[in-house]
Amino acid sequence: GSTLQARLRYREKSNYVYRGLVLQSICINLLHAKGLAETQGMTSLRNYIRKLLDETLEEKPSKSSKELVERKEFREIIRITKESKVEHPKISRIMSLVSQRIDSNPDSKIMVFAQYRDTCDLLVDKLSTISNAKVEKLIGQSKGGLKQKEQILMLDRFRNGDCNILVSTSVGEEGLDISSTDLVIFYEPVPSEIRTIQRRGRTGRKNDGEVYILVAINTMDEAFEKTAEDKEEKMRSRLEKLNYELSRTVMKPADRGQLNL
Repeated sequence: GSTLQARLRYREKSNYVYRGLVLQSICINLLHAKGLAETQGMTSLRNYIRKLLDETLEEKPSKSSKELVERKEFREIIRITKESKVEHPKISRIMSLVSQRIDSNPDSKIMVFAQYRDTCDLLVDKLSTISNAKVEKLIGQSKGGLKQKEQILMLDRFRNGDCNILVSTSVGEEGLDISSTDLVIFYEPVPSEIRTIQRRGRTGRKNDGEVYILVAINTMDEAFEKTAEDKEEKMRSRLEKLNYELSRTVMKPADRGQLNL
């Protein structure tokens, strides 16, 4: 991919380069669709397919989208997603965890993190069917999201108990004043030690809390989880080394001139 882009920058406008870029774009789209199917569920996959189909209806559709949706294999994918009534097993797992927590403690406050807004919408719909569940969705301001004033009002409802389940994208990881929660659930792992720690930090501020990270086996979830764990371990190792070095540092006494001052 980078080689093709470089050749294009150097004004090599051969059919070989353009064809390579089209195929690369098709592969990226397919890889993303595969990831959605494996880690998010049919609803997210259907919405992504709809987006690709809408792109082909634009005045100047991309060649990659147009070629992809015309393939018979892609048409078969469309048929399967339309007929499938099954959602990802993560949905039922989250509903079980949330239901058990609310049944055991009706005053619990729960946060569920998901990477995609489509997944957030689905989670809000599903979790709202649980008895005594008062669910809200916290998303960022871009692309028709929540304005800052709306975010603040929502967080106020979460703090005072008018809402006891907050489904959030990455906007809920930092920078917002969110009261401590009893339970934090990651719909998927994130390949960042900082974001993982920030999400975990939303629970247990006042009392003990629990954190669950849902991982679909043999998918990118496992790779992301391993990446975050490795990065966090390296970060902790560096901090321990730094702390050890600082603890061994002996402050040099001021020289005579400084003492005379």
